[in-house]
Amino acid sequence: MQPKVVVLYHRLPFEEALIADKFVQKPHGPNGVIFLLKQYFSLNSNTIWIATSEYSDHLAVPQREKMALPDLEGECHLRRVFLSKDEIHLFYHRTCKEGFWPILHSFPEKYDRGVIDWGNFEKISRRFAKAACEEADDDSIVWIHDFNLWLVPYFIRQQNPRLKIAFFFHTPFPAPDIFNILPWRQPIVESLLSCDLVSFDIPRYSENFVRTANSLFDIRCARKERVDRRFSRCGLALSEPYVTKQLTYRDHIVRLEVFPEGTNHQLILRLLQKPSTIEKIAELSAVKKGCRLIFSPGRLDYVKGAVELLRGYAELLRSHEEVMGKVMLFLVAVPPRYEVLACVRLQRQLEELVAEINRSFATSDWQPVVYSSRSLSFEDMVAWFYNTDVLCIPSLRDGMNIICKEFIAVKGGAGGALVLSEFAGASVEFTEAVQTNPFSPGDLARSLFSALSMPEKLQQAQMKKMFAKMLLSDVTEWARQLNLLNITKMETRLLNGVV
Repeated sequence: MQPKVVVLYHRLPFEEALIADKFVQKPHGPNGVIFLLKQYFSLNSNTIWIATSEYSDHLAVPQREKMALPDLEGECHLRRVFLSKDEIHLFYHRTCKEGFWPILHSFPEKYDRGVIDWGNFEKISRRFAKAACEEADDDSIVWIHDFNLWLVPYFIRQQNPRLKIAFFFHTPFPAPDIFNILPWRQPIVESLLSCDLVSFDIPRYSENFVRTANSLFDIRCARKERVDRRFSRCGLALSEPYVTKQLTYRDHIVRLEVFPEGTNHQLILRLLQKPSTIEKIAELSAVKKGCRLIFSPGRLDYVKGAVELLRGYAELLRSHEEVMGKVMLFLVAVPPRYEVLACVRLQRQLEELVAEINRSFATSDWQPVVYSSRSLSFEDMVAWFYNTDVLCIPSLRDGMNIICKEFIAVKGGAGGALVLSEFAGASVEFTEAVQTNPFSPGDLARSLFSALSMPEKLQQAQMKKMFAKMLLSDVTEWARQLNLLNITKMETRLLNGVV
């Protein structure tokens, strides 16, 4: 029998809201981690999801419940960690998103120490650890997700030293000189060193963590290996030739692994066969009006590079008159559900750039840019992917970027082109994509033109190679990292002389 897996992520698989004093559950906006975890839960029954809730005083909200996962043919057991609205605001919106986020994505100039409430962050981490220990038995695996909960392993280890603890980073992990800006660097890294397994999307992020740990603690590194051939070993911004597989800190072994996040190919195949999806595909085909479609969906966030994409697209239109009237950019940048001043300014900047491009280049029957801030359902995304000629991911920093994998899955090796930022984790996996430097408008313009003018046979050949790689990191393969914990536990016992 498979061990019970206790999954910790700070957000529930749905949004909670009170409407006219009635408790309702709504789908989330774009969040790749939530969708990935929902797919994992649909494939594994002996699991429980622990997340925060601000509705402890509402009688209709239980601490524990079981819910179905629509369209995923599975169910999910939930355990809520009840917090106040003020606690959640300080924990997530301020400390995590405005404090830690800029450091993790290597934008130290946007870091503001003053927004971080460390006391509240530590208190909530203890509550998560307590909930995990209450739900787990000694044979369980506690699987913690993302930097929001990076203090939790330490508190779990204090309460139950026997538990197997895994941690997965969905964001980049920066170089030591960036990460060590944080005054709380030592307790954070020491907590991660309490895990049995720490996993990352690509080798570079794993090696950045090793270098940071080396700069702060007396650790021993073992089993450094050549990076797997599926990743770029040199030549790109995030290439890495070697990766460390194991650390030892205070006689505790920490296994390090690289498992790129993936998507659910079978789910996408089912969606492509649905009559409603087929109907949407036909509707969107008419929207293109004979133009080549460049599609770039994402969140409204400075790390996603939407401003840089617009500048590169404007350069494309200026330097290549032959694409005038024959190409259309559909840009989606969905703002967060709470108002952040930086996002308000960014959205205004995007709207001004879109208006400027359309004013400068549009004709009576052609609009070069369509901009939307509305969230698309996954079925809508699949329909847009099917009609897309060029998908552009212009991220300035990105842990992985699953959107490009969903696009590849929809295309199924049948053509289309992918323009991929060198600073997205996926770039070292999909070396066949048209790689671009989004910090350079000229390079982005060159990359977009290269993708638009790529011969169909070359598109198909490259997409087939990327499709094969996509299958190697689907959600099932990604979840198999937990199988390594049995090996890690045995190694720990041998080290301590138990076996």
